[in-house]
This record gives sequence, C-alpha cells and structure tokens, in this order.
Amino acid sequence: MLLLLFSSIASFGVELVYARSAGLPSARGFVSELPIGVLALNVLLFLCIALVLYALFNSFVAASIGVGTIASLAAFSNSEKMRLRGEPLYPADTSYLLSVDFLIESIGPSSTVFVLAAMLALAGAAVAWRLMRRALPTSVGWNSSFWSTSGWRSRLACAIIGVGYLTVVAQFNSAGDPTIRLAYESAGSHWVSWSQNTNYERNGFVAGWLNNLPGPAMSPPPGYSEQRVAEVVARYEALAADANLDRDGAALAGTNIVVVLSESFADPTLWEGVTPAEDPIPFTRELMNEHTSGTMLSSGYGGGTANVEFEVFTGLSVREFESQARTPYQSVLPHRATFPSLIASFAEGHADEGPDATMIGVHPYESAFYQRSRVYPILGFDESFFIDDFIDADRATYVDNNSYVSDTEAFEWAIRELRSTDEPVVVGVLTMQNHAPYWDRYSDPIDIRERFEGVEQVEQYLRGLAYSDEALEDLVTDIESTGEPTVLLLFGDHLPSILPPDLTIGGVEYARYLTPYLVWSNVDRIDVGDKTVLGPNHLMTQVRETLRAPLTAMDAMLLELRQHIPAASPEFLLDPDGRVLESSQLSIAAQAVLEEYRMLQYHLVEGTGILADALFAVPEPVPSR
Repeated sequence: MLLLLFSSIASFGVELVYARSAGLPSARGFVSELPIGVLALNVLLFLCIALVLYALFNSFVAASIGVGTIASLAAFSNSEKMRLRGEPLYPADTSYLLSVDFLIESIGPSSTVFVLAAMLALAGAAVAWRLMRRALPTSVGWNSSFWSTSGWRSRLACAIIGVGYLTVVAQFNSAGDPTIRLAYESAGSHWVSWSQNTNYERNGFVAGWLNNLPGPAMSPPPGYSEQRVAEVVARYEALAADANLDRDGAALAGTNIVVVLSESFADPTLWEGVTPAEDPIPFTRELMNEHTSGTMLSSGYGGGTANVEFEVFTGLSVREFESQARTPYQSVLPHRATFPSLIASFAEGHADEGPDATMIGVHPYESAFYQRSRVYPILGFDESFFIDDFIDADRATYVDNNSYVSDTEAFEWAIRELRSTDEPVVVGVLTMQNHAPYWDRYSDPIDIRERFEGVEQVEQYLRGLAYSDEALEDLVTDIESTGEPTVLLLFGDHLPSILPPDLTIGGVEYARYLTPYLVWSNVDRIDVGDKTVLGPNHLMTQVRETLRAPLTAMDAMLLELRQHIPAASPEFLLDPDGRVLESSQLSIAAQAVLEEYRMLQYHLVEGTGILADALFAVPEPVPSR
C-alpha cells in the first residue's frame, strides 16, 4: 500500500507540475479531465518503477523516496525546458545529462529554486520516514539489510513484475508489440503528430513522454515499393539532367562552400510591436539587398537547432517523421554507418574538375551535444572541431560577460581552414554566441521603445545580434582576402524564446518561426530574387540556384516540391504565397509531388537506401538538344 500511495502521488504530481509549467488555466482541472484509465496506467508505471527499487534496496521507504525523486526530477526538468524552449521534455533529452555545462548555463538563476525545492523534498522525506517507522514494522524500513535474504521471494517477484512491465513499456512505439500504447489508446489517449505541445496537453505529461519513446522514424507511405522509388529517382534524374544543359558544369570547380548556422539569428526590424533604438544588423541587411536572400520557416521556436541543421544538410523534412523521431540526430543518424546529404554532394561535386572538397565542421560547444561528434562523420564530414579544440588552441574568446564563444572566433577558425589548403573546402559552422540565456551579458544593450515582460533580455539579445553582424562583416572581408572563390550560406536556426507572446510579422500566424537567410558569393552568381518563404530543406538547393550549378536529382525534387509546398514544418504547411494550408487543401499536383518526396525520404531513412548515390549525385549529361 505504501508503494501504491507514493506511486499515485508521484504520478499525479508530475501532471500537476506539467500543467502549471505549460500555463494551463487550472492544474487540478487539467488532471481531473484526463481519462481515469490513463491516470491508472500512469500510476501503474510509477508503481513498477517502485517495485524494481524495492527489489534492489529491500526497503519500501527507499523505494518510495526513490520513485518520488524520479518524479521530482522529471517535473523539474520539464518545467525548465518549458521555460527555456516552450516545449515539453522528451526521452531523447536524457542525452543532455552528458552536457553538464550546458545544463548549468541554461538553468541560470532558477538553479537556486531547484536547490531549495530539493532541500524541502529531502526534509519532507525525512519527516515522512520518521512517521512511517513508528507505524510500520522494522522489516519494511531502512533497518532491513540491503543484502538480507529474508523475503527474497517477494523481492524476486517484484523484480520480475517491475522489469517485465517496464520492458513492455519500452516497446511503446514498436511496430511489433505496442501493447502499452494500445492500452493507453483504449483508455482514451488520442495522439497528434503536428504538435508535441498539443500532444502533451491532450494526453498528459506521462502519456506524452511515452509517445516519444524510440520507434520507427517513419511509416511506409501508401503505395511504397523499391520499384516505385526507382521510378521516382529516375524521373528526377531526368529532370536534373535536362535542367543542367543550361547550367555551368564547372560552377563549383575549386569553390569553397561555407554554411553558417547562426544561433538565434533574426531580423528584429520586422517584428511588429518591438522597436529597437538602432538596427542591429545593418551589414547583413546590405548583403541581403544585393544577393540571394529571403525568409526561412524554422521547424522550431526557441530551440531545435539540430533539427534545422539536419534539414539544411540533408534536404529532408522533420515533419515527415513520426513525432517520437523528430530529433533525427538522436533517433535516426546514430544507427547508420553513413547517411547521404546535400552538403556532402557539394564536396563530391568537384570530382570532374579536380579532387573532392574536404568537409570540416566547426562548433564551439560540447561535442556530445546532439551527438554531433558521432553524427558529423556519418553525414560525410572529414574532420570536426568542438569547444575542447578551441580551448586547447587558446581560441575560446568571448564578448563581455557572454559565456559562449564569440561568432568572431568561430568564423576565424573557418577562415584558417580555408587558408590551410589550396584544395576546395566545405565548412559547416554552428555558432553559439546568441544562445540563451541572455541575462546581463553586455554593458550596452540595445534599447527597445516598448516595455513588456522580459524586455531586458531581448535588449541584451539585440546587442548580441549587433556583434554577430560585425563578425559577419569581418568574415566576408577575410573571405575576399583569400582570393579563393567562395560561397557563403548564412541562416538563423530559430528565434529566441524570450520574445513577446503576441509577436507578429505581417499578421501571419507563423511569425515566431521566421528567420532570415542569405547566399553571398565572391564569384559569378545571380540573385535568385525569389522571396518565397522557404523551409530549411530548400536552402542548399538555393545555393546551387545562385551559382547556376548543376543539380542533383534531390535538388530537382526539391525545386518541384517548392512550386507547391515551399515550406513545411511540424506546425505549418505553406503555399508559394505564404498561406497556411491544411493537408486536405493541397491540389492534386501538390499531393503527388509530396507523395514522391515522402517515398524518397522513407527510402533513405527506413528503406534500403540503395538509390541514395543516384539521388544525391549530379546525373550524367543528356545528349544535346
């Protein structure tokens, strides 16, 4: 009964804390509206965890405190993520525990709250223990020896029941045995794939978390077969080959490609209701007026950098993944030896005119974060440099009180890589300077005319943008000084989560997901001039369009998709005019192209992938017309 009591408290407690952190009107009302069957399954989950702890420690009290501690940590971690990122905790987030520095930096002042809460919890546990020791037999308290053989049959039974049930729970999204998932659905859970926030709000924290356990990344599209995929690839190979007749086959010869994911980079002059005292990005704006540039629909707000990075590098869309697999650096790539990417196709595109380009990754932060040290080689990177490399080279420099490495230092590392060889280089740079949190970073924040909650952080953030703009100007100057043909793609991954909740840009409902992108080059190029809002998966193709470089079959696929659905995120589908579409509103032509795109993505992620080389290579030229 003691374990059941504490399991019930833990189960209801995490739901109540989740409701508060999600800003729901009534925490108790939220819990009372959850189906009774779902609540019962939640209690059963915590009870089985308690049974395993009892089997290990031979103490009901230890098991009860243990399950309470687990629930408290889950509730606190979810609250912090909701505060910083505006989204709930996922199973994949457990990998962040490997990055202690990031957790400390992200938590900020609220770490004090955590310590106080932990002290109160321990004090409460101590009082409860004393009370229970008076009421319960000695054999159920801490006086029971850990190694005691008394009651071993009951402990063994608890272990078998607990481990057995948790093993079945781990198969929540298994294609073969989703027993627990079916139980939740029978109890009243209804999953949604387009919004994790909605998923958790409808089903509760525990059910929402379970729904994100590992499973197949994608379901087979209707009509999927390897033969059908081969037909699709052949069609886009033909389209690419035909388009390449009018393109410069040597456009990439000896050309460096620099791809910069600029952390939380944005154009704040577009935000309605936020008026900075100065333009923080004048140089970037000048380049955008003269070169290919536009607006990107990010797949995240306040976070999700690696998902945007994945989309840019590969040309694939996280929208097409099952909800539990929408962090592909965690759920998809680590299980592969290699994975095709558009960024790697630029490196391989030099083969006809000389050696392939070397691919270099530069990210002045923890290599374990999003498993980048493991993922980058899978995507084709030859070498990568992380924060330890910056520290070892005495290159970890900062601006004022910012605890993240400056954009200037990250860009200088990229320039050194360009200058280190006469051969072409493809460099992927992920900056950290403008990563949250933003408390007290700079002595000269940019003032904002309007006043709203958290405006001081936004003013600090704007000064960070100004420093990024200056760093970009230095980067362009340094690239020009090398005398080497170079193309630069720069984009913001997402907006920071500190902006006013009623932020708008042109009255669109997806304003919080809009960031700028820019394609600059010191070689012959054209200004594509297309101001259509694009998804991250279209940006590498935009580079080829700017250079009039030969297309791969994947590029041809993306250009075809762009005519109907230029941007797609887990939340939104946009048409070429920027209007939000429901899937049911797609034209027959749009549905057909989207079906082909899904087939190709499934083939690469869950299928054999044997056509990846053909899909990501520039096809052989067709005979002259």
